[in-house]
Amino acid sequence: MKNTYFDNGATSFPKPKELGDAMLHFVNNIGRNYGRTYGELNLNVAKTVFETRQLIADLLHVDSGDNVFFTLNATSAINTILHSFLREGDHVVISHLEHHAVTRCLWHLIETKGINVEFLNSHEDGTLDVERMKEQVRDDTRLMIINHQSNVNGLMQDIGDVRKAFPHTKIMLDVAQSAGQNEILGKEWDIDFIAFTAHKSLYGPMGIGGFYAKDPDLIEPFVYGGTGSLSSQYEMPEIYPDRFEAGTQNMIAIYGLNASLKHHPKKSFSMKRFIKLLDDLSHSDKFKMLRAKNPEKQGYLFSLVHNSIDHADLAQMLFDKYQIECRVGLFCAPLAHQFLGSENTGAIRFSISSFHTDEDLDYLYEAITKTF
Repeated sequence: MKNTYFDNGATSFPKPKELGDAMLHFVNNIGRNYGRTYGELNLNVAKTVFETRQLIADLLHVDSGDNVFFTLNATSAINTILHSFLREGDHVVISHLEHHAVTRCLWHLIETKGINVEFLNSHEDGTLDVERMKEQVRDDTRLMIINHQSNVNGLMQDIGDVRKAFPHTKIMLDVAQSAGQNEILGKEWDIDFIAFTAHKSLYGPMGIGGFYAKDPDLIEPFVYGGTGSLSSQYEMPEIYPDRFEAGTQNMIAIYGLNASLKHHPKKSFSMKRFIKLLDDLSHSDKFKMLRAKNPEKQGYLFSLVHNSIDHADLAQMLFDKYQIECRVGLFCAPLAHQFLGSENTGAIRFSISSFHTDEDLDYLYEAITKTF
């Protein structure tokens, strides 16, 4: 059967079979609350949680899972970091391709803390212009925020080059789109904070994400409550990970994430065929292609901006005739659309899964060219 679901940039589907098996196993056979109940099954829960932390640490290429903390999603992770790390009047620099998980949080902090946000100089497709950035990044710049992979044009930023140019600037990396798809060298790049989510290219469930902090002492909890530890005190525990994980954790989702990390699907399509798809579509004069200029920096998604037809109408036609499922609008990234010139129209986005085949890409090409 053809795989006609092309909205993996929002949430990946299908998932590995082992994910559902693990989640059902937890519900039917374990069902214990992490860090609360005493008994053998609770030890299994604790082991799975800490194993999952280490699997994430391995994925991010950082030393220890002890500095990996679970949240509801990347958005809650980013809020935890930004609300506590940024102070009154801080200078913050961000890329033009940030998602609302970052921008709405920063806009709130502009109004409440008076932080100063500056947009980093970039090339036409959003690639950071490292040389021109040297005019903007100051000695007192508190934080640089970079979306590792854009959810609008799929551009992958070269974080290694950025770190070499700014060895002392603290960096927060948003890897919501790239984690599980592209290599993330957290230790080599000396990244201070990394926010991730499970439900995209990690092929995990919704409702679980988190962050890595090189030095967790730099931030404070965003949510306060019970942790199952040091219950005699009213302050949040100083120990990690308890300090950042108040309340009952989403154990069902953690079991699912554990399984998806262990059974991450291998890519079934060729990158050569995917780039050919983009190149072939680029020849059309009916729409503008939003993609990375350098094919080596292209993630598994791209967007099209049609010259005359409403994108919602195009999506409806694609679904009615070809059962293609995709995304239309601004994708919660109006800043990126503004920079790329599509803020007034939005776009239609197609995001590829490791489960897609070259034949699925051929089908997508046929559907787009015959519909548009």
